[in-house]
Amino acid sequence: MVRTPGRHQEVHTPPPTRDLDDGTGVTPCHHREPVGEPPPPLPVVHPHGVELEYARALIGGGFPKLPEEKVEELVEARVARRALFDRGEPTAMIELILEESAPRRPFGSWEVLRDQSRSLAADAERDNVSVQVLPLERGVRGGHAGAAGSMVLVKTKEHHDVVYLEIEEESLLVSEPAKVARLTHRYAKIRTQALSPDDSLSLIRELAGEERT
Repeated sequence: MVRTPGRHQEVHTPPPTRDLDDGTGVTPCHHREPVGEPPPPLPVVHPHGVELEYARALIGGGFPKLPEEKVEELVEARVARRALFDRGEPTAMIELILEESAPRRPFGSWEVLRDQSRSLAADAERDNVSVQVLPLERGVRGGHAGAAGSMVLVKTKEHHDVVYLEIEEESLLVSEPAKVARLTHRYAKIRTQALSPDDSLSLIRELAGEERT
């Protein structure tokens, strides 16, 4: 794993009720994947699904401004994580649920955003990847299960479930079974509130300017 600023620590407290992000002010995604150790901090679109120029615009546009060499280092590390999509045995089964605001929010330029949407659409067609979009109007339909912020559910090599949370530059790893169970149930509710994978893919393609009938 490529580590980024922030430290991992074992915690036994509930996750915060504020939005969790990567310095952008946008709740990025709710994500589940089986890997050996927790992934690094989350951007607006999860690092495993980030296209090169989008990652560069996202990281380079943060505050405080990072030196160009640091931006390139973080971009290379983030894009390198896409290797997880093509990993052999055990194949990584990746489920990504993102807020509709994510593929609608431009970084760098509108064309960079469209390229990111095209990349996300291509990932959604992989056999080992599921992408769902949580509609913008979810909060006016009787509740928004993801309002407390983003999370990453991870199944370790030992088949233990843990939850990874990111707060600013601090990362938290929750392993207490009762708390993991509660967050897993929350994730399940988020899935039911999101668009289906097919409808999500149609929306992403529409945003990318390549809607298909």
